[in-house]
Amino acid sequence: MEIVDKHIYNYLVICDKNLASHVVFTVHCFVASMNNGNRSNTRLTVVTEVELVDKLKVQLEFVVDSGISLNVVPARNNDNYEGMAHLTNFAYLRIYTAEYFDAHVRKVVYFDVDCWIKQDITHLFELDLGNNLGAGTIEFTSQEDKKRLDLEETDFYVNTGLFLINLQLWRDENIQMKFLTCYNEIRHKLKWADQDVFNVLFRGRWFLLDPQYNLMRQYQYVPSVIHFNTGSKPWHFRDENIWSRKYVNFRMEVEKDWLPEGVNFSQLIQMGIRVWRDFVVDVRFCVKCSYRYLLKKNS
Repeated sequence: MEIVDKHIYNYLVICDKNLASHVVFTVHCFVASMNNGNRSNTRLTVVTEVELVDKLKVQLEFVVDSGISLNVVPARNNDNYEGMAHLTNFAYLRIYTAEYFDAHVRKVVYFDVDCWIKQDITHLFELDLGNNLGAGTIEFTSQEDKKRLDLEETDFYVNTGLFLINLQLWRDENIQMKFLTCYNEIRHKLKWADQDVFNVLFRGRWFLLDPQYNLMRQYQYVPSVIHFNTGSKPWHFRDENIWSRKYVNFRMEVEKDWLPEGVNFSQLIQMGIRVWRDFVVDVRFCVKCSYRYLLKKNS
């Protein structure tokens, strides 16, 4: 087991104005998940638009109150990269991670704003990444993405919503410059912005994490991190994924005046009807199973 950065655990989250209203809750969950003993050794860096820096510093004061160090910094110029229909060029700011941290920092854990961190993940910093440039979990659409990017069948396509970065190697190998070169070569193939570029650039040099560290909608077991990685986010009222409903319930407990986006009375009525119908179906199922169980037991 290798020695980490003098036991300072560095985390990174990036948000533009489109996600600013959600990042506070994401960070709240991050703080709540962390064991008290790890907080004094933890530093969270938030990169955002320059006009949001002061506002987020105030909104995130609870991070400092919890014992975690907080650094809110403005995003640097990012004109080398173009946004996409569903993503702005903010999606490429992770490649500048080395600029956000001191030279002695060797590892950083990045997480998306649409991640719900439920358990302390400090132990990820103890992983020996060896010659691997990053660690993440395999994307559930990996076969489609590998074909699109001309990756081999044996290559991995990793989802970087929860991303352990080997920052020492990034510096040593000038990954920031290599990333730009790779981006210019494959930009016509891109669908998922920097995630695509990372997967082409890092081929053969991924450390795979267990899916519990980036549970996407297709899996159903108790996770450490839930990543709502599709276009339908848990703060959208129409999202009916089971983990989205848990997210909404929990967020409404934490933020007393918060409502999901797009909620209206007609949808609430429809949801009530659907919940009642599902309840009736569940009751009928339970009654039927109980009846047959009793018949079988008494026969």
